[in-house]
Amino acid sequence: MFTGIIADNSPIMKITPKGGKREFVIKTNLMQDSLKIGDSIACNGICLTVIQFNSESITLEAMNETLFKSTAGNWKIKQNIHLERAMLLSDRLDGHIVQGHIDCTSRLIHKRLIKDTSYLEFYLEEQYRNLVVAQGSIAIDGVSLTVSDKKSESFEVSLISHTLAKTHFGSLVVGDYVNLEFDIIGKYVVNMFSKTKMNEQWLKEKGF
Repeated sequence: MFTGIIADNSPIMKITPKGGKREFVIKTNLMQDSLKIGDSIACNGICLTVIQFNSESITLEAMNETLFKSTAGNWKIKQNIHLERAMLLSDRLDGHIVQGHIDCTSRLIHKRLIKDTSYLEFYLEEQYRNLVVAQGSIAIDGVSLTVSDKKSESFEVSLISHTLAKTHFGSLVVGDYVNLEFDIIGKYVVNMFSKTKMNEQWLKEKGF
């Protein structure tokens, strides 16, 4: 479980294919405190398992399913990756509940700057449009963000200078792809009501 608050934005040093899997060596010295083999680290929002580490880097493994369903299948050496350790129950929840389970990828379709705020607009496939609401939470490449605008086929987020400085969003160009994870609470609600014919009678039966 994660919160979407990025701890490091670090480059990939090495990529090694292992059958249908890949191992990624990422340069960082901010993840190693109390780290153990088998721990989870969110990499651009994807929950990956640590299989090796030293004082300068961590090595993580991604299975074929992950490579297929996320942007990890297209990662390149020297590409920067957002990193976050799994949350502690004793920590503040500064972002929102993020599982590290990618729902889909999306492409940047528009980028604009108004004063000191950057606005990024992403295309949203029809099957996912009911999972995004204006002012709701969404994780983009593992970063907890607020949806500033919801359109018929897309959504927009607004980024302050601090977010741009701590992430690789500033270098995104139109056409680039990112990982999306929708709010888990919203997904449960949509799933529940998709199987229920909610009407006045149903609400009365439930005590409303």
